[in-house]
Amino acid sequence: DPVNACTTATLSHPLSRLTDYFDKLKLKEEGKAQQDFANPSMYQLEGYLRPNANSMINSSGFERHLIKIDKSSLKASDAAQPTITLGFDPVNACTTATLSHPLSRLTDYFDKLKLKEEGKAQQDFANPSMYQLEGYLRPNANSMINSSGFERHLIKIDKSSLKASDAAQPTITLGFDPVNACT
Repeated sequence: DPVNACTTATLSHPLSRLTDYFDKLKLKEEGKAQQDFANPSMYQLEGYLRPNANSMINSSGFERHLIKIDKSSLKASDAAQPTITLGFDPVNACTTATLSHPLSRLTDYFDKLKLKEEGKAQQDFANPSMYQLEGYLRPNANSMINSSGFERHLIKIDKSSLKASDAAQPTITLGFDPVNACT
């Protein structure tokens, strides 16, 4: 639902095993799920479609084939979600991180990098939605994917920047010399 920025779940049959799942969400996580009064077979779930779908697939106990995901809704939901786009600045030899939305959960991550690791992240004064991160793109991307708590689909990596960053890094070439083999 693009108006309310929430996920809608429509039940094909009002079976108790289906309704019980959403009723538990209503009780366990206050406001997470709300039944539509006009259409009792529809529920509105707080948040974006992909994380809700993943949560339902992983924790509901429903077989995967019972959960149908509307592809156009998924695309619209993904487009509406806040993202971080990582790039590479070859002039300064650093990673750039551009935030699509200045949400606190995104800015807090970079503010912690500024405070915890002095100089690791610098906010761009000309463009406050951009941060410069010390180091090359691939290690920064891996670190962010593994330790930021952001879901992988929220972190976009510019492919040409990744190639430029990889090319700019110093490398070690290993080979084998059969004549002077060492033990």
